[in-house]
Parts: sequence; C-alpha cells; structure tokens
Amino acid sequence: MDHLVFISYSTKDTPLALLMCRRFEEAGIRYWFAPRDIDHLNWEEKIMDALGKADVCVVIMGEHAIESG
Repeated sequence: MDHLVFISYSTKDTPLALLMCRRFEEAGIRYWFAPRDIDHLNWEEKIMDALGKADVCVVIMGEHAIESG
C-alpha cells in the first residue's frame, strides 16, 4: 500500500507524533508511521522505501530532533 504522508520525528516526541497520527486518521489522510508500519528487520530499507513512496514528509522539528544525532 502506498502512503501519502511520511512522519519523521524524534522518539522523544512520540506523544506529538501520535497526536498527528490521530488527526490524520480523523481526516482520512493516509500516513506511514514507523512503530505501526515497520518491523525490526531491514528497518533502514523500509524507511527509505516509504520515503520514496510518500508524497509528503512531515518533520516534527522540536528541541529533541535538533539535539539528536
């Protein structure tokens, strides 16, 4: 299944990312969310594949993401 929105975030911002997921679901917007759409096998490949299929990438750019390596 192709996804419309890819959500990128720091795991420390998971509550905010989950809020966005809920809002997307309420609006009927399809999205890719790692904890739901990825297994731990070949996760790098799965992320790159999802990014390639996404029409939009939403980046939650907060303090945690800025401080992240």
